[in-house]
Formats: sequence, structure tokens, C-alpha cells
Amino acid sequence: MEDQLYNLERLLRRVERYLALSTDVVHALGNGDETQIRSCLTLARQQRDAIRHADRVLAQPAPANGEMAQLVIQLGKWKSRVDTDDALIAAWLETWRAPEADLLRTPNGVARLIDLLLPLEWNPQLDLAILIGSGGHALAQEFDRRGQQRLFVLHPATQPPEEYPACAIVMPTFADLREAICANLCGPRPAQFLVHRMSAPDVTDDDQRQTIHFAKELVQGRHHFNFGTLLVSASRWVEQSLANLPAVASLPSVRSLQNAFAGQPAIVVSPGPSLRKNLELLSTLRDRAVLLSSIQTLRPLSTVHLLPHLSLVMDAGPMDYFLDGLSPAQIGRLGLAMHVHPSLFELSVPKLTFSGNALVDGWLIKLFDDSVSLPSGGSVSCGAYALARFFGCDPIILVGQDLSFQDGQVYVDSSVQGRSKATFNDQDGSVRFQFDGMPDEMQRITEPMMRQEAIELAGYYGGTVRTSSDFSIFHSWFEAAARIDAGKRQLFNCTEGGAYIKGMEHQPLSEVAARYLRDRFDADGIFDAGQTSADNRAKRREIVLRWSEEKQSRVHAVAALATRCLLLIERSLAGDAESLATLAAAESALSQELRELPFLSMLKQREIHTALEAGRIATTLEENLGAAQTLYEQVLDGANRVAPLLEKIKA
Repeated sequence: MEDQLYNLERLLRRVERYLALSTDVVHALGNGDETQIRSCLTLARQQRDAIRHADRVLAQPAPANGEMAQLVIQLGKWKSRVDTDDALIAAWLETWRAPEADLLRTPNGVARLIDLLLPLEWNPQLDLAILIGSGGHALAQEFDRRGQQRLFVLHPATQPPEEYPACAIVMPTFADLREAICANLCGPRPAQFLVHRMSAPDVTDDDQRQTIHFAKELVQGRHHFNFGTLLVSASRWVEQSLANLPAVASLPSVRSLQNAFAGQPAIVVSPGPSLRKNLELLSTLRDRAVLLSSIQTLRPLSTVHLLPHLSLVMDAGPMDYFLDGLSPAQIGRLGLAMHVHPSLFELSVPKLTFSGNALVDGWLIKLFDDSVSLPSGGSVSCGAYALARFFGCDPIILVGQDLSFQDGQVYVDSSVQGRSKATFNDQDGSVRFQFDGMPDEMQRITEPMMRQEAIELAGYYGGTVRTSSDFSIFHSWFEAAARIDAGKRQLFNCTEGGAYIKGMEHQPLSEVAARYLRDRFDADGIFDAGQTSADNRAKRREIVLRWSEEKQSRVHAVAALATRCLLLIERSLAGDAESLATLAAAESALSQELRELPFLSMLKQREIHTALEAGRIATTLEENLGAAQTLYEQVLDGANRVAPLLEKIKA
């Protein structure tokens, strides 16, 4: 009962604080000062979640406890005043409404448009803003000025305009957008979302529908995506990326191969069930096309003694179990994302590096001017397609890209996971996976994705096929990529089974090979010619060494400042006013250092977001200091974890 009374009193204080902010907005409306209106409205939006919690309390039966009942009555009175203010604010905002094209012509119009779009509750640190379609850079810039942290843009182009602010994460397809959002939402789940479609005709109704559906499921907590798992993944990404840095510096980047295969055909080989139909034919095409695959496909290809020119690895988990029993000659050249398991960098095979996820590797890409980030939509097959595009290949041919589960089969039967099954539950509309041949650690990592929503797609031969929500996202990525590449290169889906991919020609591989894969060329020789020179490798290693020394110095500074902040908080809680006055300067210095260490923030981002949110809703000095104490403890722990990793780079 005491806890309930305390929480109710605390909520009442928060509602009182919001009511004061709401009243400020109404007074600003009376003055007609638009700058003041916007400033007050922004502050009120950030505290509006108190009203959401008040609505829940008021919807419950009146408490039997007399003291609590009186507090609820007061809460109801204040909520009535808030409702009156809401009506006045909504009416005033309507006076700003105008055609969107007119509002976008001036900075003030852009600001008005955002105020019209945003709900009355909005936390710029936590809530999710998504713009879809080109032409949203002015809105993105205004969001940036307002401190929006989670800002994403679906802009269907391989190179987005430079007008987008640095805070905006711009992706060319919905699948890439989804991957970017997942990689960035390791902190508390957003309470609100905004999806706004620009007037440009370069996005589809499906793009809008999928984006709204995905954002709604994230906010409601119904998406299979697991935030706890992301915390583990974020730690893995950071720790493995740091461990891989010396190896990355010593290896060539795929940058050296940009347009190296201009006009040459590429075949993206995936391990879908239909791959078995074309294994024998593929074995005759190695000198007529660039063969790009994932390491999951190496074993099936080895059954016909076929070695791809490049096999990609983009997953951060321990993927070397796909290589068990294969000799280096059967593995061949690997394309490794910078954050993959370090054991893959130790293999005695030719290797190239790239960024498989700009959100994960972005802080590494900036180290080298020859790094490449591939939009991948979360799938290695999508990444292989993006690489074929980067190489300048034409046509691009898909094989084994079923994107569905014929008779419940997930992968071609000759793969390591060939006996994996997908079981559909017609009662609840779900699909459940049972993966065979997967190590325990990978089972733990993928557990949140074992059950997904079942989706129907158009079939390769007509009718429909059933798939999972993840595979439907990859399917959307390919269709979006086909729209982007329309008229630039020929695209063929030669899977001969599975899902139909709009924008690609669907023909048997034998017919496409007879027509387009006539000329022989030395793809291996082109890859070998693209190797980084010894001088460039030495330059890259020197860059890494200087970077690690500079970051190590900053990590030590962060640890010292976090320790000082914790000491000042302890003294402040004991009543030392001088320590409390000094704390702000120490916090400012710590914040400045952390801006230069994005990987440390990524390592602890969920804990950092949680502590910041606790500070935002604090209603007493003690609560605020307690939240700060938790924050700096997490920062100190992150610094202590990162320091030895940076030391190893120098070794």
C-alpha cells in the first residue's frame, strides 16, 4: 500500500508539472508569439507521458484507501484542465494547416508542418520518426534542430542527397530501413511513432504499409525482434569489431573492385531448396559469370566441385560451423564484414573486407577512405546482390533464392542445415522454425526469431507460397532493388521455384546462360589484381595504431570523469551543496568525451537510454541523482570493458 501511495503521489507531481507546461503553451497562444508557442509545446510534449499514465489510473476503479482516493480525485480535476488546454492547442494548430508543398517552401512552414504531424506526446530521445520518399531533407533538418535522436528516412536511391543531417539514417529500401531501426533501438522501446510519406512518387503503398506496420509492432511490443538480444548483439558487434581491426587494416577492401566487372554477368547463389535443380549447370558456368554466395552455400556447391569467386559472411555469430570439413581450397575467397567472428579472419584463405551494416560498422568505416558499406536488408543474399551492383555487373542472376518454404524445407538438402524445418500454424497465423545442425550459441542468438508471422507471397509459377515475416522483408528488398535498377541492368530470377520477385525476369537458368553467359573471362584474375598494395596496408595499419592510441586516451579520460561524477553524486546525496554545484561541469566534460567514443555508447546503449529516461521522469533531486549514478556506473563499466580491447590493438 505504501508503494502504491508513493507512486500515486509521484504521478500527481508529474501531472502538476505537465499542467504548468500546458498552461504555458496556452498563454503563448494568447500572445501569438510563434517561437514561444513552439518552445513551450516542445517542452510539454516531452512530459506528456505523465498524462498517459494518469489515464490508466483514472480508468481503474476508485481505490478503497481514503488518502489514495483523494489523490485520484485531484488527478481527475487536473486531467480535466489538461483536456481543456488540449482542445485549445489543437484548434490553434489547425490555423497553421496548409498544403504540404506550400509549408515546405519556408523554414517556418517546415516547423509548422512538424508541429502538425507530431502527437501531443513526443520524446525526441526515444520516439521514432520515419520519413518515406525523397524530398524530406528539410523536415529532417528541422527534426535535427529539435534534437530528434531516432530519425530514419526511406529514400529510394543508392546515394541519398547530402542535405540530410548527420542524425538521419537514410536507407534505400524498407528492408534496409528495418535493419537500421533494429540496430539502433537497443534502448527503451519507443512510446510513440510518426511515419510520414512525402509526396514524391518513388515509394509504394506497400512501402508505407510495411513501415507503419513495423513501427506499430515495435511500439506495441508485438514484433518478434527482441531488445534484450540486441543488447547482447551490440556488445558482440563492438567487441568483435575492435578485435578485428588489425586484420581489417591488413586486408584489401572491396573498394578496389568498384566497377571492375562492368558489363560482366553475376550469379548470386543462395541456399534455398530450389538450388538443387541448378547445381550441375552452375558447375559449368564459373568462367562465364562472377559467382557470389554466402558461406552457407559452400557445402552444396562443393558436391559438384564448384568454388564461388567470393563467399560473404555478414552475421556476427560463430559461423565457422558452415566450414567444418571443408579444406581451404574448398572455401576459397571470403568477403568478411568488419564485425564478424574473429575466427574467420584467422582462416588461411584470401579475404576482402567491407561494412555489412553501416549502423554497426559506421564508426569503423570512417577510419579508412577505401571502406565500402553495402545495403543488405539483413540478408547475406541481399548483400551479395548489392555487391554485384557495386562491381558493375550486368546482368545479375538469382539462383536458389526461394524466399519461401516448399513442404516446410528451409534450405537445400545438401547444406549444413538441410534438415531444418518451417512449420506453419494456421490457427494463430505463425511459422515456427526448427534449425538442424546449428551450434548451441547460435541457437541462443536466433531463439527470438524462431517464431514469426506467416506471410503469403506470389509464387514463381503462379499462385501463392508461404513464408516468414523476415523472408518477406528480404523479398521486399529485392523488389525495391529491382525498381532502383530498372533500365540500368538486366535482372533475372532463375530460382525456378519459391517466390515471384516483381521487376525481375523469371526464366530457367539454362535459357539465360545460353543467351547471356557465352563469353569466358578470368574473374579470379580480376579479384587478384584488386589486392591492396603493401604500402597501402602499412598506411592502414598506421591509421589503426594512431586511432587506438587516441581512443585509449579518451577511454581513460571517460573512466576518470565517470569516477569523479560518481564521487560528486555520493557527496551531493549526503547534502554537500558544493559537490552538487561542481557536478554539472564534470558531467559536461564527460559528455564531450563520450561523443568521440560511439562504440562505447553502443556497447552500453540500452542501459544508457534507461538511465536517461529515469532522469527525465524524476520528480525529486534524489531521484535525478540516482538516475545519474546508474548512468555513470554503466559508462564506467563500458570503459573498463573497452580499454583492454584497445590495448590489444597496439600489441
